[in-house]
Amino acid sequence: MALVGKNSEKNNQNLMQLIRRAHGLVENPDLEKHRQSQDHIGELLGNSKEIQYRPVDIDGMDAEWVSVNRAHMKKYVILHCHGGGYSTGSSIYARTLTSKLAAGTSMDVLCFDYRLAPEHPYPAAAEDAMKAWNYLMLLGYGARDVIITGDSAGGNLALSLVLKLKEQERLFPRGIVLMSPWTDLTNSGKSYQTNFNRDPQFGGTTDNMLFHSTYIGDADPENPYISPLFGSFEQFPPILFQVGSEEVLLDDTLRVAEKVRKTHGKLRVTVYEGMFHVFQMALRLIPESREAWDEVSHFLEIIYCIERKKEGKNRKTGKVRKGKKQERVMKITLVTVGKIKEKFYTDAIAEYAKRLSRYCKLEIIQVADEKTPDKASEAEELQIKDKEGKRILEQIKDGAFVIVLAINGNMLDSVELAERMTSLA
Repeated sequence: MALVGKNSEKNNQNLMQLIRRAHGLVENPDLEKHRQSQDHIGELLGNSKEIQYRPVDIDGMDAEWVSVNRAHMKKYVILHCHGGGYSTGSSIYARTLTSKLAAGTSMDVLCFDYRLAPEHPYPAAAEDAMKAWNYLMLLGYGARDVIITGDSAGGNLALSLVLKLKEQERLFPRGIVLMSPWTDLTNSGKSYQTNFNRDPQFGGTTDNMLFHSTYIGDADPENPYISPLFGSFEQFPPILFQVGSEEVLLDDTLRVAEKVRKTHGKLRVTVYEGMFHVFQMALRLIPESREAWDEVSHFLEIIYCIERKKEGKNRKTGKVRKGKKQERVMKITLVTVGKIKEKFYTDAIAEYAKRLSRYCKLEIIQVADEKTPDKASEAEELQIKDKEGKRILEQIKDGAFVIVLAINGNMLDSVELAERMTSLA
């Protein structure tokens, strides 16, 4: 665990007072006005000529792509789960973080507007997170091409999503980045008491969303998909935890981090001395926030083995031979029996081959078929299948993964197929 902090005690006190005032401007007993105020803050702080925001509809759920207006990496993507106690927040409010994620990592960021409580208690947000994940798989991203990030309740949702992927025996993302995650909706951590009068956002009162969560509904608050603290983290991908020392949610981070450490140890947890809840929203205005964003970039560079050049471009590290960049490209060879002659079929194949060229190198081999006589005997059919089978086998190279396409086989949906292909890559 690392402890980071450079501000003086006096500076920290002044900063805390400023945070309290800013938080008071956003807070509103009218939930809808509270949500509108947050969106207004997001629009102001996320306004940058460097960033492009593109709305997208995911099966009826609003979402937003956040990208930098310059050359950047297309292979990897960040799925961000916004905070707001499950009752407020949106992709617009999250621009304070998603814009920095996009700018600092040179990756596209997808942030989605999951349904909010009290209108939509658990499991609405969890279902929407899975919908966003499946959407990325349908776009052709592999699970290992995705980083999941989350702040506050979004950190809770990020862990809940990966726990659900584990339950379904699906592939994990490459890594997880959590900023002040809310992991324990039972509020059992000691910091709920020790930092009660120090936390500028949630301290000094129990009349807030932490102590009166409408997301729980009638469910058990110790359900791991509501309070990930009570989950199991075996085989989880690497996780970066960031938290402020003044937060009532300090123990929400430290206790989960300890459980992760005991299972596999693939984590980094940094406590920023004197910092408040999701202090990363201060962007580059305070030293601790700058250090936190640098840490996020460095963490992703490590798990993706990315080397950053001085001119700001990124490249994949690895051995380079004869001046050429080493790349891993999935090659798919489709071996078929019989040749396609109809123009509408060949045009359709060419179109799909063009679309798939973004994700793989596609090769189509058509081997000759055997003429089958009318009323062929069972022995004749076996001979024909044997000849055609040998022609197929001649096209399969040693070490290749083979997937047989058969009429009587089990149909995979797009998500299952994407994950199957990713596992073979």
